[in-house]
Parts: sequence; structure tokens; C-alpha cells
Amino acid sequence: MAVINSIGALKAIALQKMTAAHNEARAASFVDLEMEVGHYYDGTVPDVYIRTGTLMESPDVSPVSKGGNSVEFEAKMDDSISYSTGTYNGLQVITATNEGTSGTIGNHGYWERAKEEMKDNTISTYSKYFSR
Repeated sequence: MAVINSIGALKAIALQKMTAAHNEARAASFVDLEMEVGHYYDGTVPDVYIRTGTLMESPDVSPVSKGGNSVEFEAKMDDSISYSTGTYNGLQVITATNEGTSGTIGNHGYWERAKEEMKDNTISTYSKYFSR
């Protein structure tokens, strides 16, 4: 175990562990976000339109970035995706499929479930990196 003889050394070790924990949480969160969006399609088949699967191109998680004494990553649904059918843009489709509006048929609420899983991933990895 390293000897910590200054606040600067302690901060450096903490930042290194935070970055590692965030990288691990980020990877797990991307998988969970993709899985939750994919579950939108489970067990439902619309009668009126043919699904294109374009929604699966939306999950996006940025690389981990460091600034000062903090680290972060951003998870989001990329609303710049393009749909060849209908009149909705990417943001409108993501909102409708997540909230269950506009007659969408699927497993709604994927963003809320993914956010909860991302929170759990972060708590779990931080517990691992900062345990006694």
C-alpha cells in the first residue's frame, strides 16, 4: 500500500480511483441503456407500421472526462437520429416511445429504468474502489 504524505497525494489517488470507477460504471451503463431501449420492442408488434429499429441507434454515453477534482460521463438518447417513416423527428420519437404517447406500442419508461441502473452501477463501482 502506498504511503500518503500530503493532501495532494491523497487527491491524486482519489482522482485515479474515481476515474477507474467512472470508467467501469460508464461501460456498464452503456450496456444497460442499450438493453433497456432494446426491451422497448419486447413482446409487442404494431399493426399500423413496420418498425425500423432506428431507436436502437439512440443510446449514447460519452467518454469519462476529468476536470479539477471531479470526473463525469454523460448518458443520453441521441435525438439527432433520422427516421425515414412518419413525420416525427428523433426527439419526438424518443419522447413518444419512452412516455407511451402518440399511440406507440412498446415497453415504455426505458429511460427511467436505465437511469436507475446507471445510478446503481455508479454506487456499486464506487463501493468497490473505495471500500476498506
